[in-house]
Amino acid sequence: MKLYRFVMDKKEALDVLQQKLASYRQYSYGKLMELMKTSPWSEEVTGPSGSIYYIECQVLWDDKTKGHIRVLGAISGYSWWSDFVPSCASFIMAPGGSFIGE
Repeated sequence: MKLYRFVMDKKEALDVLQQKLASYRQYSYGKLMELMKTSPWSEEVTGPSGSIYYIECQVLWDDKTKGHIRVLGAISGYSWWSDFVPSCASFIMAPGGSFIGE
């Protein structure tokens, strides 16, 4: 049986989301393009405090003409408020593997 914490710690949630996106930043442009075919996907993760979070990630075109793709992540906690106001983060990758806007 899981014990749920019903108050979402926004800082912890964003840290958890950034860690997840950091793993996708290690992927090649080609691997991210492959993920676009199965996008979006979601998973349940446990934060350091024991809070349960739901992460949804999606790979989509940011600028198709230039080949830029965006990896977008949203995280919410096990509470009604976080479902209405999830925290989001993203990054954009160019075909050469560089990151746009950083």
